[in-house]
Amino acid sequence: LEKGLEFEHIEIDFKNKSRRFLAASPYGKVPALVHDGQTIYESAIINEYLDEVFPDPPLMPDNLVLRAKARIWTHYCNEYFTPDLYAVIRNRDPGKHDELAAKATERLRFVEREAFEKLSGDGPYWFGAEAGLTDLAWYPYFERLPAWTHYRGLAIPEDCPRLAAWAEAM
Repeated sequence: LEKGLEFEHIEIDFKNKSRRFLAASPYGKVPALVHDGQTIYESAIINEYLDEVFPDPPLMPDNLVLRAKARIWTHYCNEYFTPDLYAVIRNRDPGKHDELAAKATERLRFVEREAFEKLSGDGPYWFGAEAGLTDLAWYPYFERLPAWTHYRGLAIPEDCPRLAAWAEAM
C-alpha cells in the first residue's frame, strides 16, 4: 500500500492451509509473496524485497548506517518486544502479570531512549519526517494499543512522549 502497488490479497484459513499457500510459504506463516514466479516469505524480508524492487518511494534510509539501524530495530521488534508483549497478552496467571507487564513496558522505554531520542530528529517517525519500513514493522502492535490497555493494562508509559507522538502520527 505504501508503494502504491497493485496486488492480490488472499486471506488464509489457518485451520485449512491450501497447497498454493504452503508452496509460497513453506513455514506456513503469513505473509507470503509470489512475485515474478518467485516466493518470498517473512514480513521484514518481504518489505525489504519490495523496497528494493520498487524503489519509489524509498522506505529505507539512504545512509547505510541508518539502514543498518533500521534493520536492528526491526529485529528488536521481532525478537525482543513482540515476545514480551505476547507474554503479557497470553498470560493467565495473575501473579505473573506485573512482572511481565514491567518487562514489556521497559522495552517501550528502551525504544524511547535508544530509538526516538537518538534517531528521529524533529520528525515523528523512526528516522525523521517520513514513515519507513521500521515504522511499518512496529505499527501493527500499536494499532492494537486500545485492546492492550483495556484487557491487560498496558499503555505507552508517560515518560515516552516521542513514542506516543509516533503512535499518533502513524
